[in-house]
Amino acid sequence: MTVSKAGIAGGLAIALALPVVERIIVVLLENGVVGADETRPILSVFGPLAWISLLVLGPVGIAIVGRSLGIRRWPTWLSFLLAAVPLFLIVWFLSAAMLSGALGNPF
Repeated sequence: MTVSKAGIAGGLAIALALPVVERIIVVLLENGVVGADETRPILSVFGPLAWISLLVLGPVGIAIVGRSLGIRRWPTWLSFLLAAVPLFLIVWFLSAAMLSGALGNPF
């Protein structure tokens, strides 16, 4: 079983890129570095990107991490997915909810 650290890092970057960017934007908004009114037009792009992240990038990133960990048999894949998918969904939802809240839009 070969573990690829670069593959793990790449898979995590693919799966978590948008949630991390959203969290950074939330921190900037909360600290007053950027204003909500100035960023609102730019952030209209984040709605479709969030769905792409949820439906495409997240699963692809999780699959890359699994392969990079050397997972080959289906019982191990099942165990990995039962842990990874809920964690990804929690991170995704929290970042989307925090961004929405920081912009004054209740979920």
